[in-house]
Amino acid sequence: MPTKGLLKFEEFGVTMPVTDPIVPGPPTWARGENFRISFEMEYESAARHLPEPLEFLNDPPTGMIVCNHDHFISDSSPYLEASLVYHVSYKGKPFNYYTNLLVSEVEALVAGREIYGYPKKLAHIEYYIDQGQFCMTVDRPKGFRIFSAAVRPRRPKMIDPKENRDVLVLKVIPSPVIGERPQICQLVGLEITAETDEAPDSWECGGSISWGVASTEDPWSETKITKILDSYYMRRNNYVSLASGYIVHDYLK
Repeated sequence: MPTKGLLKFEEFGVTMPVTDPIVPGPPTWARGENFRISFEMEYESAARHLPEPLEFLNDPPTGMIVCNHDHFISDSSPYLEASLVYHVSYKGKPFNYYTNLLVSEVEALVAGREIYGYPKKLAHIEYYIDQGQFCMTVDRPKGFRIFSAAVRPRRPKMIDPKENRDVLVLKVIPSPVIGERPQICQLVGLEITAETDEAPDSWECGGSISWGVASTEDPWSETKITKILDSYYMRRNNYVSLASGYIVHDYLK
């Protein structure tokens, strides 16, 4: 009687478990909205969260909070997401480096973290409109506020194309052998592309950010904001997908 397994390597799913992956492949989004608030940061507080050999793109360094409400996504649930992003450069190329992301649904966590290396965790997130402002609050765990953010639309305005830089994330997969170096440690770049030419509905806004608890688990508040620069709200109906990722820097080579 045969004893060998019949599941071939070529039949493995993209994510775990390989026979019935929670996310079958790279996601595609349709219909979503987001707002982002850009700011200047105190150098020392931000530099402690920026890995070598990256450099800040601006002096003083700048970053942004990005709050997403994605209504439809392939093979996933609608979800909410909050990101802390630094504007950086590597060998002269500008990137949006994602230091931390919190999401409301497990499919969004798996798709981002397992495939590309997005630094995602699950959190309790609320997205709502109050007193003419689009608002997001993020708790982790519930009852412990990581941050609150809000924007009030003022006038229609297209987002500066220079802000649509490629994404950069630090992907780390540890070794199963305790004490050994990780099996993968890479800076991974990604390009986000729209599948139609439909322009998003975008608005210049007034914005506000309030850090919550001083948390060792989610130390977002360690990034000291010194000045709010600008804020945008954007709504889109077109399809958006991630291009194939590419290796920017391999720490193990």
